[in-house]
Amino acid sequence: MVIEYHASTNGKLLTILVHPAEEGGYWAEVLELPGCVSQGETMPEVLTNIGAVIDEWKGICTFIETATTWTTTGAAAGSAIRSRMQEQV
Repeated sequence: MVIEYHASTNGKLLTILVHPAEEGGYWAEVLELPGCVSQGETMPEVLTNIGAVIDEWKGICTFIETATTWTTTGAAAGSAIRSRMQEQV
């Protein structure tokens, strides 16, 4: 038996599948967020845990977007500096 939940975060709909675990309890996965999984002994616990993992996943994505922007900006600045240096030679 798989239970399907839908949650909205930042205007995006997420599909959360909750599965019974073989050893007891439950485990959950978010289909739209690769690697976003968690577990819990009870249904409320697994839903709380997967919510925390979703928040962490969003934080990591924000960090990656920021780092990518910084890296892209830094690369462009470096290229402009090299061009100016070559013009002066």
